[in-house]
Amino acid sequence: MNEQAMSDWLRLINAETEEDLTELEQNTSIPEVKKTINIVRELSADEAVRQEALEREKQLEEEANAISVSCQKTSREEQND
Repeated sequence: MNEQAMSDWLRLINAETEEDLTELEQNTSIPEVKKTINIVRELSADEAVRQEALEREKQLEEEANAISVSCQKTSREEQND
């Protein structure tokens, strides 16, 4: 492996932002690095979708809990009347 290839792989490993990946993708001549960048992006997108689903599920649970508490409160008030 030549020095440029090693440098590109190390830059990929150390990339922290999308901008880092884009800059490397535009400047590398190594097909394997470009392919790996695409894989990283796919995995990142999958993680973002998973996180959105978890957040939505949490929101729905909180809404259901709020409705349940409200119904219980209403029921108790009706029983006290």
